[in-house]
Amino acid sequence: QPPDAALATELVTGPVLIDNTPPRITGLMASAGRLSFSVSDEMSPIAACRFSVNAGPWQPLGPTDYIFDSREESFVTALRLPTGESSVAVWAADAQGNTTTTSTMVRP
Repeated sequence: QPPDAALATELVTGPVLIDNTPPRITGLMASAGRLSFSVSDEMSPIAACRFSVNAGPWQPLGPTDYIFDSREESFVTALRLPTGESSVAVWAADAQGNTTTTSTMVRP
């Protein structure tokens, strides 16, 4: 376009919050019969949680208040373990897609 026909524009927006911080899993307690822990995030609500026993399929978990709606959620579920030593892994994600994983060994 010639200079006298060229168009120009700009848009100024407000601040944009970028959340790259993964959630934290704390208080992980696993035993034959029960799994409990909490997940928290400084900036975003917790959006999903799963657990796995001995690298088996991931099992979805819901929070104790039945809704993912806050930056801190508690989880408790029945846990069926095979005989002998087992590994229990927990995965959690916040609303921005940041994830974290932790695990613990459960001994008979």
